[in-house]
Amino acid sequence: MKLLENLKTNFIFASALLLLFVVASPALAQDNQGSEFDSWDANSDSTLSQDEFTSGVSDMGYYDEWDADGNGEISEEEWNTGIEDNFDAYDGEYWDMDGDGVLSEEEFENGLFDTVDEDDDDSITEDEFDSWYDDGLF
Repeated sequence: MKLLENLKTNFIFASALLLLFVVASPALAQDNQGSEFDSWDANSDSTLSQDEFTSGVSDMGYYDEWDADGNGEISEEEWNTGIEDNFDAYDGEYWDMDGDGVLSEEEFENGLFDTVDEDDDDSITEDEFDSWYDDGLF
């Protein structure tokens, strides 16, 4: 009889732990996902300004990754290798504000900001950030 009670108690305890895990998992995943956004949101206003976004992009080293020859400019070839081969939605010519055929770091970061800012309100919400970040564009 005691063995049956122990089995029943263990089963209830294990079921409760499993239920807790299933219920808590989405909340824990959401906290981890938001942590990257939160680390970029320096003033904690739940949006990223262009300065906050630019700082985050710079800290991640995206520009340096694409500037394969390290000359401080992204050429058309580097652009094609870095973006257009994988993501047709990006237009390097549109990002090249001075029309010199290469992207400076400022042009790269401004173009990227404008792309992520889907509603063109000059700030990036957590949803816009998550959409971009989760798509693995970088």
